[in-house]
Amino acid sequence: MGRGKSIYSIREKQAIVEEAFAIVNNVKATARIYKIQPQQIRKWREQLSGVTCGLQKKMFRDPSKIVVERSDVFDHILAYFEQLRNRDIAVFVGMLAAEVRRYDASFLSGKTNDLNQRIIRFLHRNNLVHRRRTHVAQNTRHCHQKIRDFVDGVNSHI
Repeated sequence: MGRGKSIYSIREKQAIVEEAFAIVNNVKATARIYKIQPQQIRKWREQLSGVTCGLQKKMFRDPSKIVVERSDVFDHILAYFEQLRNRDIAVFVGMLAAEVRRYDASFLSGKTNDLNQRIIRFLHRNNLVHRRRTHVAQNTRHCHQKIRDFVDGVNSHI
């Protein structure tokens, strides 16, 4: 007799357990059908007794934990972001988080990582890309006049 399927999802396990225990003394017959050992079905029954509660509930976010985002703080972030970009400074999330903490003291009590994640989500929602600190030099915006002067200088020597 060949081996059956070796990996079952939780819902498949539940269906097998329900089928096996729907009729009295049906565990061995069900085990033969699925080519598994009867003790495996009994083991699944014990394991799945606590899992069914979590599967039936719909997981929703707790309304008391939803954070209302303040528009004045995020408007300040946008203005600061544009100010840094216009000065040709590479922007990273830590700079923005420090600025938010300086702007509003209520953010001082929270975790650093949580604030960083909120800022990253805010930047992605607004289609802004923060520059990560890397070992590779990053392209920065340059003034058109400086570029023209450089090109003219190179072309004059040729």
